[in-house]
Amino acid sequence: MVNIKTILLGLIIITILTTGCINSDDVNFEKPSNLETIVFQKDFTKIPSGENISYLGTGRNITYAPYNQYGLELSDVIFYGTVKEIQPSFWTTADKREPNLTYFVNNEGRKNAGSDGEEIYTDIVFTVNEIVKGNSSKEMTVRFFSGQVNDVVYSNASWPSPWDVEIGDQYLLYLTKQTDYYELTAVNGIEPVIKEKE
Repeated sequence: MVNIKTILLGLIIITILTTGCINSDDVNFEKPSNLETIVFQKDFTKIPSGENISYLGTGRNITYAPYNQYGLELSDVIFYGTVKEIQPSFWTTADKREPNLTYFVNNEGRKNAGSDGEEIYTDIVFTVNEIVKGNSSKEMTVRFFSGQVNDVVYSNASWPSPWDVEIGDQYLLYLTKQTDYYELTAVNGIEPVIKEKE
């Protein structure tokens, strides 16, 4: 006697083989909001500078992702939010204190610091205005891997930094959940909101 479960399983497999698997590229994912955004542009003139400033010599990979890829697959949370607070910067060391640094001057005469892979990060708190994907509380803290601790500045390539945002600014953010924090899914994972649509 033929088992009903076997028949159902066979029908499901035939359906998948004849129609194809659902692909995230087939999903119509539009920004469901009355807000317009623009491409983020990093302003390198806002990075602190001065005679006593050293620039951290480590670097994170630059990751770009098309909207449909990180929106549907890579990001755990996507939301429209307003910058509420820019917290102090810290080192990624276990005690958040400065690691043993080695100093050197690069080819352009800029004073750099080597940190054996340690980075500086800054947590920025956003008030959540509208959830696009995932779950969120009324506020979200997003970790930006850049900042300044004492006389050492870390600003990574094209990744957004705390100098690029101001309290009250609005953004569309694409976030990936790490063990104990959220960070931008990609270097283009933040889009400034420019205006409300009519």
